[in-house]
Amino acid sequence: MSFARRERNMRMRTTPPAPIARQSGAFLARLTRWRTDQRGTTALEFAAVGLPFLLFAMSVMGLGIYWLATSQLNHAVTTAARQIRTGAMQKSNKTVGEFKQLVCDNLTSMIECNSKIQVHVQSFDQWADVTPINCIADGGSGLRQTAGNSTDSLTMSTGGSSEVVMVTVCHEWELAEHMPWLLLAAKGGDNQPQLGGAALIQASTIFRTEPYE
Repeated sequence: MSFARRERNMRMRTTPPAPIARQSGAFLARLTRWRTDQRGTTALEFAAVGLPFLLFAMSVMGLGIYWLATSQLNHAVTTAARQIRTGAMQKSNKTVGEFKQLVCDNLTSMIECNSKIQVHVQSFDQWADVTPINCIADGGSGLRQTAGNSTDSLTMSTGGSSEVVMVTVCHEWELAEHMPWLLLAAKGGDNQPQLGGAALIQASTIFRTEPYE
């Protein structure tokens, strides 16, 4: 075989057919255009940061509402409990239901006064006898219900004058169920969720009643 024929055969083996070469060149051209194409960049960037930003904004708003609800409940408990401390509720022979309504009157529309709020009034002879109440009922299915009936006289819980009285108001904050990433859901000692994923907002005040008698 002559040198010219061998060279021609080598060129035939190493040089791709014309159609394949054209297809490869077209693909490379499209790839280059795709790499330099800036269209849709803003949409892609928004898709990458949009969801985290939305979660952040909702978290800030949710925590703000939680803080406001907690502050309002504390204010309502402190204000209403003053009527017990001075003996005004006892001397007027007010009922447990009327005291709960007094607490609700000091709340705004952010907290609805319904079964999601339970009011507990306890009296003790000495400070050492104080035993805080657990707001969550046994089993974690809901709030602990107020002892007795709403028509019972408040003096059954407050005792007489110069008694140590603790007022505890428990609120089941249901908005936490819709924002589980805030990790505000009430949990028991075994770290199991309680109240169906709702958060527990609790406000308490303790004092010795004045010698109003």
